[in-house]
Amino acid sequence: MYANLNPVLRFLKILRNTSWKPTEIDGIRFNFFVKQRHGTTIGVGNNHIIKIQNDKHKGKALDLDGEADLIKYLNDCNCISAPQLQHRGRIDGKPYLICNRILQRRGLRDVDVLFAFLELKGCGVVHFDLRHHNIGPLPHGNNVFFNGQFCVLIDYDQAVYDANVSQMPFSELFAYLERKYPDHNSDYMPIKNQLDAYNYNKYFNNGKLDLSATSLVTKGETTIGHKGVYHDISENFLYLKGERGLKARLPVLERIHFSGESILDVGCNTGLLTRYMAGRGAKYVEGIEYSKEHSLVGQMINNCEGLKNVRIIHHDLGKEILTSNYDTIMLFSVLHHINGMEFAIRQIRDHCERIIIECRVQEDGYQFKGKWRKTNKWSFSSIDELIAYLECQFKFKFSRNYGAVDRGRRILELIKV
Repeated sequence: MYANLNPVLRFLKILRNTSWKPTEIDGIRFNFFVKQRHGTTIGVGNNHIIKIQNDKHKGKALDLDGEADLIKYLNDCNCISAPQLQHRGRIDGKPYLICNRILQRRGLRDVDVLFAFLELKGCGVVHFDLRHHNIGPLPHGNNVFFNGQFCVLIDYDQAVYDANVSQMPFSELFAYLERKYPDHNSDYMPIKNQLDAYNYNKYFNNGKLDLSATSLVTKGETTIGHKGVYHDISENFLYLKGERGLKARLPVLERIHFSGESILDVGCNTGLLTRYMAGRGAKYVEGIEYSKEHSLVGQMINNCEGLKNVRIIHHDLGKEILTSNYDTIMLFSVLHHINGMEFAIRQIRDHCERIIIECRVQEDGYQFKGKWRKTNKWSFSSIDELIAYLECQFKFKFSRNYGAVDRGRRILELIKV
């Protein structure tokens, strides 16, 4: 009936001719789409979506309880590309789930969808239905949403959990999925064809996704050069060219003990050092990053690589308190950039036993907030003066100078007295 209209006009036309029934569930008011679709009733609230299963549809891989279990698992993995499960339960014996409502924004890029698919894959989840036909909150064949920053994949009744796929190379993945899940590849377009529709071959190079064109990377800003990207990324499934890597620092870093420790990496960017320390045997590593966009990129990379003992979050240490204690806090080329450095120093010294800091005897700090703004500055004539300053600020005792690295910086260790 509306086939000749563009997706926006088609959605508005359907919306105009839709019957709604308002109901309150779990304290949330929903307008229900009266017409059922594939045995499911859908309700839309201001900030939430509810699905109620009336009948099990034979064409779906998961019933609603299975779908809720899978979303809950992805939430426990801190998966960025999955909706948040808010409530689940029974209404008149029928299972329901409530998730946060994703408002569709303009600007979705093919590479954003590929990044989201890769994140789910790293968690061991394959989403077999990547349709993006229409715009709006109603279930008219749209499972790919863009919230203005990143892609969120919804509707997991055609998804499966399979731990084997998490770290499987793409050279093996497609054949494996066709062999293991033939029904999914016959009822739906094979996943290889779906990814091809998002220009898979354009953005993947030797089985690795180039992140440089993703919305999060292009909108984030953590350095003046290299299009705002500070750290290089070269992981099993992803790569990104940044301003600085770890290669020049490895001879020094390899002399530092991390095994068995809980570590906080302050100003972690997208988590280059964070993941390195996890690979060196740290028990748990948490990274905090001022740039919201790059903190999200970092956590998505963690999930793409199947890392369970690493987490990256958005946090402004110049304003926000720390709530956990750590064996070691890492401050690599970041302390002088923090707006609110004195507050940050108090938080650091109260929440760890050891500080590893990388810096120069002369530093100029900047922070991006709409534009680059000056924060802190120090200038010392010698490394001994710098060490005395750090001891005074942190009330820690200098322990070791690990040596010089690139860009005239040194890596120093201070321990709690």
